[in-house]
Amino acid sequence: MIMKQKVFVIGGGPSGSAAAYTLKQSGYEVIVIEKDSRLGGRICSIKLGEQSFEMGAGFVTTGLYPNTLRLLRSNGLTSDLHYRKSNGAVVRDGKAHSAKSLLGNSWLPLGSKLLAVKQVLKVLPAWRLLSIKRMEDAAQFDNRSVKDELSSSAGKSLLEYLIQPLLNSYLYWRPEQTSQAMLMVLTKTSFRKGRTYTMKHGLQQIPEALTKDCTTLLDTEVLSVEKRKNGQYEVAIKDGKPIPADGVVCATTASVALGIVKDLSSEQEAFLSGVAYSQTVVVANATKLSEDLPNYELAYPRSGGKPMTAITMQSIQDGASGYERVVKTFASGEESDELLDLDDSKIKQHLTLTELALPHVGTDEAPHESFVKRWYE
Repeated sequence: MIMKQKVFVIGGGPSGSAAAYTLKQSGYEVIVIEKDSRLGGRICSIKLGEQSFEMGAGFVTTGLYPNTLRLLRSNGLTSDLHYRKSNGAVVRDGKAHSAKSLLGNSWLPLGSKLLAVKQVLKVLPAWRLLSIKRMEDAAQFDNRSVKDELSSSAGKSLLEYLIQPLLNSYLYWRPEQTSQAMLMVLTKTSFRKGRTYTMKHGLQQIPEALTKDCTTLLDTEVLSVEKRKNGQYEVAIKDGKPIPADGVVCATTASVALGIVKDLSSEQEAFLSGVAYSQTVVVANATKLSEDLPNYELAYPRSGGKPMTAITMQSIQDGASGYERVVKTFASGEESDELLDLDDSKIKQHLTLTELALPHVGTDEAPHESFVKRWYE
């Protein structure tokens, strides 16, 4: 009898669970090791009534990630998908402005609007080289940051009141650390007709379904991964004996990998050390409604004088006729630095909707449920 090769997957988030599923389908014995008490990584689903909402990754999109849809289909999860329709806007001077009305609205100066058109036109001759799946094809455009690309006076307004709020609120990226090539890829992607979906019972189902046939070790911290002379690996875990493995997939953050993987080359160390992560704080407040209200997603510029970078307003059906209105406020990047170490009550005080002229939240009543989530990486 031939023994199956044993592969450890370190990290039970989206990438780790997808790797575990693929390895299992290929005939390997797979052990998933997760430091947290749950699978999911940056997915964090909160149950509210008969449905769920997300405190981390918020949706699945067909435009950017068609492979995710195929995985859901293979695991019988598509019946739980719920089409997510939302009104997006950027907030300036306390008012929400739809990005769809960019050219006909007064919230950006004319020079910035013309520059936005120029940025779109720049994508057209490079269209075939701009793919989220093959970023290496766009390497020739990876010669400056988004901030450097938009350094003119018109560019600074475009950056401050459109591109930076959208980058930060949707992707948690900063213009200083985002390349021109990535901006071009995202611009092309915005023209694709894709739909976004939530899952009624939470995105948490995805990693749980993908790893159902694997051995899963929760609350288990990996201390080191070291290659033996015989070609095998030794995985040392906290409060446990080292475990031999035929292979290891390190599906965790670069900072963790840098600390646990032994015998890295100088090039590997330099690469992992150069990977940057954003910090994010999320506050969610839920109130009960008798009617369904439109969903909103609002992005904030850094110069707005508020600590938040985004606000989302989502209605969730609760029973036959009632609804829950979930208002989530996000602080990401520099805006979250001072909030991370505060207690929950103080974070909630900072991330409020006070004095903002926003589309209707739906109720002036105090929330009956409130949640805080800190994301350090």
